[in-house]
Amino acid sequence: EDGAYSAAAFAAPISGGWTGAFSFARLDYGGFQGRDENRALTGSFEASDKSFALSAAGPVGGGVGFGVTARHFSSYIAGRTASAFSADAGVTAKMPSAPVRLGLAVRNIGGGLDYGYGNNRLPLSVSLGAAVNVLPGMALAADVKRLVYDRETTVSVGTEYMLGGSMTMRGGYAAQMGGADILGGFSGGLGIRMSNLRLDYSFTPFAGFGSSKRLTMGLTF
Repeated sequence: EDGAYSAAAFAAPISGGWTGAFSFARLDYGGFQGRDENRALTGSFEASDKSFALSAAGPVGGGVGFGVTARHFSSYIAGRTASAFSADAGVTAKMPSAPVRLGLAVRNIGGGLDYGYGNNRLPLSVSLGAAVNVLPGMALAADVKRLVYDRETTVSVGTEYMLGGSMTMRGGYAAQMGGADILGGFSGGLGIRMSNLRLDYSFTPFAGFGSSKRLTMGLTF
């Protein structure tokens, strides 16, 4: 069956240019058909993940910004549950003499999930990226992401172009190295801003696994 992803977040300024946020996310993988060691059918089962997170980000001086997230993650599969705490941290730096911004992020710092038959480590990753404004309203970005435990590397490039101040078109390409490449290559998206309302749509194909479509709504007040 098809899966479904839903998320909600709230962010507000704290002080000194810093912003705090709370977010919730849930991913339902849908139903699966179970089989035993002889490949005989054993019935269907479901799986899902959910997380709660607190975040804070802001400037630390000299064109450098810092952000951190603390998260509680829980997972359910075939009647078994597991949970863990994790953290993300990142830093950005704006080049003083060029329209370039650099970024470094470490995600899923923490323990693992234990469903009762051994610990499953969270997918610790390290990402390094850069973005540059090449034309008024147009930006190019690239990043390299390394999955530490799986020893896989993903290289991504993307662009964003703003039309008339209210519409943004996005496109990108990703390639995975060091493992089975499930990424479908090209992806795209569209953003629309109307007063204090923002709508974003994205489409990402996965080789052999269909595609992911995401619609996000943001409201500022």
